[in-house]
Amino acid sequence: MFKRDVVRVARRGDLSQTEVAANFDISVESVRRWVRQADIEDGVVDGRTSAEQNKLVQLCREKRRLEMGNEFLSRAAATPGCLLRCANPILRTPTSPTPSSTQTPMTRSSATDC
Repeated sequence: MFKRDVVRVARRGDLSQTEVAANFDISVESVRRWVRQADIEDGVVDGRTSAEQNKLVQLCREKRRLEMGNEFLSRAAATPGCLLRCANPILRTPTSPTPSSTQTPMTRSSATDC
């Protein structure tokens, strides 16, 4: 609501952006940025809307997450038997002939070192 008021006053043209900033006690750069983004949102100028920018950020994060998963699987596939050990909790324990009650599960770091 506040940003819309600032943009409305700035668009009226009665005051310069510097005067609008002073009246609302904000920086001139904030006024410029808000007016520029409002122009994009309203279709006055070309550019990414806030919704488009948010979707782009979300897709980039998802891509990064998938790439990390692919990297893990690629490394695991390069080590024979690793996927089986990582996926099977029974095989995660050391292979030494000790009673199962004394076996210690692999740590997080060793599970990812496959």
